[in-house]
Parts: sequence; C-alpha cells; structure tokens
Amino acid sequence: MQSTSCSGIILTPCLLKDARVIKALAPRFFVDEPGTMFIQAAELSFMKSSLPSTIKGWRDVLTQLMQRKIELYFVEKQDKSLEEGASFAAQIIGLIALDAPFRSATWRLLRWWSDVPLGEDLAHDIGRALFLKDKSLFRLDFLLDGFSLSKRQTGKKDVSGQGTHHIAALFHVTQSMNIMTLYAPFLRPEQMALIPWSFGYLGLISNPSSDKITSITFVRGEAKTLPSLIQQLLAAHDLIDSQGQVIEGERSVFSDPESPLLLTASRELSHYIETGEAPDFPWQFPEGTPFQQRVWRATMNVPSGAAATYAEIAMQVADQKKDARRYARAVGQALGANPMPIVIPCHRVIGANRDLTGFAGGVDIKAYLLEREMWHTSTFGT
Repeated sequence: MQSTSCSGIILTPCLLKDARVIKALAPRFFVDEPGTMFIQAAELSFMKSSLPSTIKGWRDVLTQLMQRKIELYFVEKQDKSLEEGASFAAQIIGLIALDAPFRSATWRLLRWWSDVPLGEDLAHDIGRALFLKDKSLFRLDFLLDGFSLSKRQTGKKDVSGQGTHHIAALFHVTQSMNIMTLYAPFLRPEQMALIPWSFGYLGLISNPSSDKITSITFVRGEAKTLPSLIQQLLAAHDLIDSQGQVIEGERSVFSDPESPLLLTASRELSHYIETGEAPDFPWQFPEGTPFQQRVWRATMNVPSGAAATYAEIAMQVADQKKDARRYARAVGQALGANPMPIVIPCHRVIGANRDLTGFAGGVDIKAYLLEREMWHTSTFGT
C-alpha cells in the first residue's frame, strides 16, 4: 500500500484486501449515534440495512465504493503511546471517503468516519496530506454536523455562511450540517504570492521548505497558461474571470500573509519595479540541463543597465567557439525556460540587430525592465 504522510498524518488507500480491517473497525466507526459519524451511515445506499457481519460483506461494500469512483483511505496519526507491534487497525483513527463531484479533477467531497471528533487541526492535517498527494487538487469540502470554520483559518473564503444549503442539497444531505471548505494554496507546503505592477502580477512560488523562492512568473492574460500553483492562488481569490482571463488588481495576494519569505521578496521586487535596483531575497538556483544552467549563469554576468546578444551568450557556453553561432537559437530556448526571470536577467539578452525579441513575459515587459535598470545605473551608477 502506498501511503502519504504529512504533519503526523498518514493516509493509506483502503483496498479490497482490507475488508478484514474495515470489519474490525466497524464497531468503533460505524455506529448509529448522531454526531459520531461524518454522515449517517443509512444515507449511503450500501448501508441501508444492517452493517455487514462478514469479511465478504465488507468486500462487497468496498466493491460498490470502487464502482462509484469513491476513494477510501485509512487515517493514521503517529502516536508514541501505542505499544510496539500494535495492529494496523489499532493505529487507525478514522476513515475518509473522497468523492469527485461531476468527476472534477480539482474538487473532492470528503466524508469522515471515526470515534475521534474532526477538529480544525486534524482537518487541516488531513487536507495537507491530500493536497500533497495530488498536486492538481484545489478544493476539499468536508460536511460537518454543527461545525464551522473561520475565514482566517480557511484562507480567503468564509465557509460557514451562505452556500451551505446549496451544496448539501446537491449531495442529498438531509441532516443539518455545515460545510468546511479547504483550499490548496493555504495548506500546501509551497508558499505563493501575487505582486501587482503595471503588467498584471509577478507570481512567486517557494520551495516546500518555504525558505527560498524557486519561481517568478509574469501573471496576466490566460490563466490556464500559468503554473498550476499560481492558477490555484488566483482561483482562491476570485481573480479569474468567466473567460479564463486573469483579473488584474492593485493589492498583493499571499498564500500566507505572515510569511517572512513572501514579505521580503514582495518588498524587494516592488522596490525593483519602482527603481530598477537589484532585488535581494533568498532564492534557489533552478534545476535544468547542464546547457541551460550554463546559459543562466552566463546571463547573470550581464550587468544591470547593459545588454548582451544571444550570440554573445552563445560564445560563452558553446563547447566549440567556432560553432557558437549555431547555439544562439538554443540560448534563446534556454532563456525561455528560465523559471527565475529578473533574478536571472534574461531580459538583458537581445537580438543581434539590438531588437527586443524572444522574451516569454512579452516585449513590453522586457523594454520596461531594461529601461528601469538603465535609469537606475545612469542615476546611481553600478
């Protein structure tokens, strides 16, 4: 079984061969007392009668779940108090079922069975593990009896108010309950930010350790062309319109508004945009092919306020100098794959005829960045 571990929570897929474990857990999790189950067992078609009493009966239940495309996971929380060698069933604190509404790739409805209350911390830990397991997952909806979660804890959206009855009716939930909605950008290990400027936003993504920036993206136009994590942050803040275009604004957006890394990078980049002075914040040199890395390092040697041609960069990275001219196009492709523009200043590389060509962010952005840097250099020196 392939498990996913995060924040002390371990999620292990429940398969047909685990019917014996489910049977052992049934007396703990599947009881007919209000509030002890995520949703009343009788509301699931396979449990309209009494609970199965045999392993075969539970195997039939698991088969029905699989046929309905519902994923089932054991939830285990690392507990040092358990005796060494304790059975797998003894380590399980709950069971979750994931349903994909309308077969969505990004949205899951989550059902919870346990004799442990699903508090905020536990829900967040489960959410983190699920978002880590599936990078395309954006939204989780927990249906909770008499439970609500504050706006601050879920991110932007308050899930304890309007809209609850619509989702409840959609999924035939008849008992009174609230919806707890978790959004991936606020629980993923990577941190993200959107910094507004004259050309939309600068999108930032950190490494999973949240101590270095690994990506800077020019965010404007069609959202679907952007990195998935940036798309998710835009969607979580309602910054994608009905046509799939980025809605430009005047305020910064953070996955974690208290992140020192994001605040520092945001401040430095905003200052750079205004003055042309080189930003200074922790960042990670990107992975790439050996050729790409040679191109990126050579590009970093082009001083602020200056420019080099693709052919000049090619002369520095070509294996044979006589073949350098053939490398100019490959240099352009390597710069097009640069995930850290501005810091790795691909905007300073221009065409042989001094034209501002071949910039992924757009020629207008390239011209603006060069202009700001040249102004700063001419005013304050290098």
